[in-house]
Amino acid sequence: MSRVIAAVDDSATAAAVLAMASAVAEVLGAEVDAVNVGGGGATAAATAARAEVPFRIVAGEPLPALVALADEADVVSFVIGQRSRVRSEGTGPTALGVADAVVQPVVVVPPDTTPPERIRRVLVAMEGTPARARQLRRTLSLARPAADLEVVVVHVDDEASLPMFSDHAGYDTEAFAAEFLTRYAPGVTVTRLELRIGSPVEEILRACETEQPDVLAMGWPHHGRPGRGDVVRRVLERATTPLLLVATR
Repeated sequence: MSRVIAAVDDSATAAAVLAMASAVAEVLGAEVDAVNVGGGGATAAATAARAEVPFRIVAGEPLPALVALADEADVVSFVIGQRSRVRSEGTGPTALGVADAVVQPVVVVPPDTTPPERIRRVLVAMEGTPARARQLRRTLSLARPAADLEVVVVHVDDEASLPMFSDHAGYDTEAFAAEFLTRYAPGVTVTRLELRIGSPVEEILRACETEQPDVLAMGWPHHGRPGRGDVVRRVLERATTPLLLVATR
């Protein structure tokens, strides 16, 4: 059976990480594997026992040890707690280091999050033109059909990248949304596509407030170009919704 790795330590985030991992595992049709890196882990072990989740200790430093687990064929996702707020100018927590190095999706659990018992609504956030939205297909394909998820896509443009609509703005917006979903989410039931104009960070955070998703999904770029992951980092500074990072190019 496939596994979701829950990276737990002796901090207060362990219970939230395990709860989130259980919710993710249900969606993916997987089981939870609680892992503590580097020894110690008495509190983490007790937390895993209360959650009735298998627990093990892996030797080594956290980042390389967790990345090594990605080579195991049955690992489909990682769930990692965020002890403190990410700062845009910083390198980010272990979670972002793992997201840098693995192809599996990584779920970051913010420090002040109350994880859902079950994932029912997913908000998929994207910025830029539809040509940059190829990540959507992979993101939505992660869930097994029986998961019965409500999926909302928020697509944020600035004024310079808006499609050139005709005078029939309402009709053309609907047509654009239909074409977008046909191209990037074939066979996936998406509740709706929201088109927003403005700052990607602000619009994504507003969408989280209005939609109240159980998970926010965003792309995490695997390239070294300037500004890489800036929107994700800035969202992590403020969001309280667990963030699913999907590797993109």
